Amino acid sequence: MRLSFSLAAFAAATGLPGPAAASELWPQTKLRLTVIHWMPMSGSYERWDAFSGEFVVSEEGAIPLPVIGSVSTSGKSNDQLAGEIAAALKGKLGLVTAPETSIEVIAYPSIYVVGAVSAPGAFNYQPGMNVLQAFALGGGIKVEQNGTSADRLRLVAELRSLEDEMLRGRARIARLSAEIGGSAEIVFPREVTDSPDADLAGAAMNEEQAILEARAREQERQAKSLGELIGLLDLEIETLTTRMSDIEKAIASAEKELAGVESLVAKGLATMSRQSDLERRVADLRFDRLTQTTAILRAQQARSQADRETAQLEDARVTELALDLQEERSKLEQLLLRQVTAQRLMLDMDVAPASVGDQMVQPGYTIVRQSAQGAEELPADETTPLLPGDVLKVVRAVPGASSTHPTAAMHNTELADRQDR
Repeated sequence: MRLSFSLAAFAAATGLPGPAAASELWPQTKLRLTVIHWMPMSGSYERWDAFSGEFVVSEEGAIPLPVIGSVSTSGKSNDQLAGEIAAALKGKLGLVTAPETSIEVIAYPSIYVVGAVSAPGAFNYQPGMNVLQAFALGGGIKVEQNGTSADRLRLVAELRSLEDEMLRGRARIARLSAEIGGSAEIVFPREVTDSPDADLAGAAMNEEQAILEARAREQERQAKSLGELIGLLDLEIETLTTRMSDIEKAIASAEKELAGVESLVAKGLATMSRQSDLERRVADLRFDRLTQTTAILRAQQARSQADRETAQLEDARVTELALDLQEERSKLEQLLLRQVTAQRLMLDMDVAPASVGDQMVQPGYTIVRQSAQGAEELPADETTPLLPGDVLKVVRAVPGASSTHPTAAMHNTELADRQDR
């Protein structure tokens, strides 16, 4: 009977680290830093290109940034590093509020597959990658005497990888559908909730729920900022309108007084200087009215623009989600087609097990990993997680012997015994 156990349990038993999370910033990791700041006058976010850009984590675990200098990434997640950078920029530039910053991992250091594989070489690392997936990238076992074995193993690995990709794709589709529908909870399909790989399914569902909540908070922040801007503009329009009413009253009073003085001047009962003073006052008040009218029109125009941006914010969100959903569904269809093709190829193969002569061909695995103490070789099996920069050594195992390193097999047995108990 085949016993299954989680990667985390295997890591704890063997002393190997668990799967690398996407937030771990390893040396030689390529990052994209984006810095934006809210501009209240324009009612929009502006990207600060002087601080944004792509950076590579040094071997010492730091990235050099303009103005604030070198920033350590050691032991920090993406969000923690972004927060530290935002705080540093706020202090350095004397800002009232910290700018919005985000860190995105573009590429991790490569992993390397060597030994008895069909296509050894360097491959892009993906968070959560395990030995079997890296083995598949290397083209499967290299068996010169019988190519059927290599083809079979390659197809098996490809099918497992496709199943993982389809599970994550279905989880993303469920999240996008929930966002479009305005739901705060994601209803995942049975293909995800009832997946045999409970660990992967749980991780995928948690990640998509976290993304849903983060995007909802961002949308709420932008809508709130626009709402505050609209409130300020309404108050400004109200104040200007009140001031306009006072000016109109002052103009009416001054014009009435000027008419009376003109009558007195005509009768010789008042001086021309008095009339001139009143005429200047009326002209000044009329100029003030024109200025206030212009200010009210500008405030109303800004208010209308803020209303349009509020409506466009939701329209842009729905459009983006619809396009993402369409793309994810297209990807899922392609994965399903690849899965059907691989399954048909498996059926077309000889049902006899791949062998060299009368001997079964099985791979054995060892991971070479750099640490503070130097390079060390670690036992591994198909489910062992890899870290960026790892070298996976593949060998052809002796028939009848375990396909894993003896130490790994021993830990597997211990874990199985614990589960039985």
